[in-house]
Amino acid sequence: VSVSPSGYYFASSGSDRTARLWCTNRPTPVRIFTGHLSSNVNCVTWHPNCNYVLSGGDDRTVRMWDVQTGRCVRLLSGGKFGVNQ
Repeated sequence: VSVSPSGYYFASSGSDRTARLWCTNRPTPVRIFTGHLSSNVNCVTWHPNCNYVLSGGDDRTVRMWDVQTGRCVRLLSGGKFGVNQ
């Protein structure tokens, strides 16, 4: 789990190939980011401007997600191991 710099949103990763965007006043996700190819998404963090969430997984990729649209705007790949932090 990673809390946004503003403190209102937070992001989580899971074992269902997704990362999720939450806000503190809703019990359900605001966005579900899908696109990782392996089941484990291991880590999430925020871009400093709060417009993007980055997720890393066992598929050896880091994906940058636009929090407004839910779309993957960058894909970093080529690592030899899964991304854990």
